[in-house]
Amino acid sequence: MKLQKISIMIFISLLALFLFFVSSFFSTIILSSYQNLEEKYLENQLEEVVNKINDDFFSLSCTVSDWGYWNDTVDFVKGNNPDYIFDNLEEDTFDNLYLNLMVFINKDGEIIYSGSYDLQKKMMTEVPSLFTKNFDLQNPLMNITESGKKVQGFVLLPESPLMVVSQPIMYSDLSGDVEGIVIFGKYLNQQEIARLGILTKSNLTFYKTEDISLPRDMISDIRKNSNKGRGFIKPVNQEIISAYYSFQDIFGEDALILQVTRTRDIFHQGIDTTIKVIGIILIGGLLLGLTFIFMLNQKILKRISSIAFQVHEIGRAGSSSDLVKISGDDELSSLASEINRMLKTINQTQTKLRESEQQFRDLVESIPDYIIVYDENDEILYINPAAANVIGHDAESIIGKPVYQLVGHEYHEIIKARLDARQRGDIVPPYEIEIVTGEGITRTVIIKGRNVTYNNNPAIFLLLIDITERKEYETEREHYAQELLRYSTSLKQANRQVNLLSSITRHDILNEVNIGLLYLDILEMNCQDPIFKEKLQEIDSVIKSIQKQIEFTRIYEGLGIHEPIWQSLEKVVSHLHPPETITIHADTDDFVIFADQMFEKVFFNLLDNSIRHGEHVSDIHIYAREENDLLFIYFEDNGTGVPSDEKELIFKRGFGKNTGFGMFLVREILSLTGISIRETGTHNIGARFEIVVPKGAYRKEEK
Repeated sequence: MKLQKISIMIFISLLALFLFFVSSFFSTIILSSYQNLEEKYLENQLEEVVNKINDDFFSLSCTVSDWGYWNDTVDFVKGNNPDYIFDNLEEDTFDNLYLNLMVFINKDGEIIYSGSYDLQKKMMTEVPSLFTKNFDLQNPLMNITESGKKVQGFVLLPESPLMVVSQPIMYSDLSGDVEGIVIFGKYLNQQEIARLGILTKSNLTFYKTEDISLPRDMISDIRKNSNKGRGFIKPVNQEIISAYYSFQDIFGEDALILQVTRTRDIFHQGIDTTIKVIGIILIGGLLLGLTFIFMLNQKILKRISSIAFQVHEIGRAGSSSDLVKISGDDELSSLASEINRMLKTINQTQTKLRESEQQFRDLVESIPDYIIVYDENDEILYINPAAANVIGHDAESIIGKPVYQLVGHEYHEIIKARLDARQRGDIVPPYEIEIVTGEGITRTVIIKGRNVTYNNNPAIFLLLIDITERKEYETEREHYAQELLRYSTSLKQANRQVNLLSSITRHDILNEVNIGLLYLDILEMNCQDPIFKEKLQEIDSVIKSIQKQIEFTRIYEGLGIHEPIWQSLEKVVSHLHPPETITIHADTDDFVIFADQMFEKVFFNLLDNSIRHGEHVSDIHIYAREENDLLFIYFEDNGTGVPSDEKELIFKRGFGKNTGFGMFLVREILSLTGISIRETGTHNIGARFEIVVPKGAYRKEEK
């Protein structure tokens, strides 16, 4: 595909992607703003209607206060003012006060007067049944015992909802007790709703809670918002949006739901604005894209096509010495310069490649190993001079002959089988055969081969490595190995003889030592001279020291004689049996150690050292940690530790208060397999022996 088409496709894709994001942005931001504006406008309308209703309640409350705190009203409900009705409760009173209902009740709940008036027909009407019966004193409208308190709200009547306010009846100076209740009411009928709609310029409707067909969760949201003093707004469809507000009756129950609706002119204006903006952006993007593609074609694509054409012509001509010509001083001219530099490099590389090919050909021609290349028909395509010389023919006379004819008849079948396997693509491991030189000398060679391409055709490359001298050396080495085995066997036999002689000699010496100690005991018992007795004790001490050292040689006479073996560190530590006053804590982490078979003696001696010299050892901690391809084994106790000037001396032979061989032999046993040990503890805090096992002398035990 050409760059021009690719550029157009990229531009269209980017424009579509840009429009998608712009549309999403405007749909989210602009439409959301218009929708918020729409909801805010509707919320203001709803608030205006609610405020108007509250104003009506306030006006009704003020009116009922004038009548409730009036001495004449008090006398009337007490039965002392029979002219009160004629003087004050005429039809003009209802009309002037804009009331539909007036009820006067004494403090016992008895209705003294109740009247109902139709403001539209200008005539008295039948009083609602709720206000014709005496009131229960628990009725919310009667539940007023203090001055200054009122009860107001809606009462749902069959005719229509009634806005009522109840007020205590008291003397105008608020003296005395509450003598009764006065209730004024005004119907919220269609005429009143229409009046509210005109005053607030709103399209509003009132529904009884049980009559409105709204989802329960929506009614719950309306109630929650109303309790917080705000409405609940929800679009009905694409054309209408509504705001809702819930009013409670005097019993505190949901009674009425106010719905204010309006057409979604603002929202549709937002949609129109968004479409116009996107259209302007689309037109601008198209114009910008066309301009960009035109400039791209003029300034870049044509020049790239020129460069591509010139490179194609140079490649077709096969001359890397020609150069690409392009005008200008920009990235494309720099590209042309780089192409020219590349062409020069290719030209130089080709020259070097030809020289390198000649060098490698000379190298192959001079290599002492034998090289043969043959084709799929098993015919020789190339043979280097070394191979031709050993066969006794010149290279030209061998080219084209079957490759298996270069070996003896006894190897023909083997060679044919291996040749067929290589041509099938099978992996053929190196193998040995014998070839006979032109002088009749047998040479042993190892044959290695692989599939190659020779002169653009598949072929097999064979490398024949002459191992005749190596085979002779291996034969000689085998002879020496047998001799070494014989000498080793003889040495082991001699060691056994020496150990036997050492054991017999040690046994005899110990017998003589025991006899000498017995005689010393007899002399000491019969000796009366203190000075002579002291000398006898010194001789006894020396002989017992000799006895211990001879016993020590018996224990360690096998040091280094046997082959090292892999030993579980966990099992070695488990064989330690400390006194009851000492507790051993081991964390060996399943490591096995390659060490002398006396490796177990290392930990026995370390435990003995803690017991003898630690003085108050109660805890020993043995653990292993792997770090930097080394295994560190730590033996720690909480005894007196080792003084700084003795940390290295304790490993010297003869140093110490006992035999002087214990720690010396610990280091000797470990060193047989390259393991080291040192003391790194703190004096008066505890001894700490650090055993370092090198890489290859440890591993994790598989369970």
